[in-house]
Amino acid sequence: MQRARRIASAADFAIVRQQGRAYRDAGLVLLVRANGGDCTRFGFVTSKRLGGAVVRNRLRRLMREAARNSAAEMEPGFDVVAIATKAAVGLGYQEIRESFRSLSRKAGLMVDAS
Repeated sequence: MQRARRIASAADFAIVRQQGRAYRDAGLVLLVRANGGDCTRFGFVTSKRLGGAVVRNRLRRLMREAARNSAAEMEPGFDVVAIATKAAVGLGYQEIRESFRSLSRKAGLMVDAS
């Protein structure tokens, strides 16, 4: 994912956590906040409660890929933080992607095809 599309600083994560709106399902939580910019930025969170480093890194890779594949269909100008839940640990890429896309649609981030 391009550097301009990443949320990197702890301050930016904190702002999205405080001011963002949450959308949840079994596997993921999406926090969404308008950023006033010209591109949508993404951040990914995996807690140590989910498992060891291998498990957390795999979940981050899956979420990052789901975001990368969905970014072209998303409205610009938002900060999105994806947080993996305990239920996401056993999921594969297809389930993570569907969860991410479903929550993005619920949040109104996806561009209408009509």
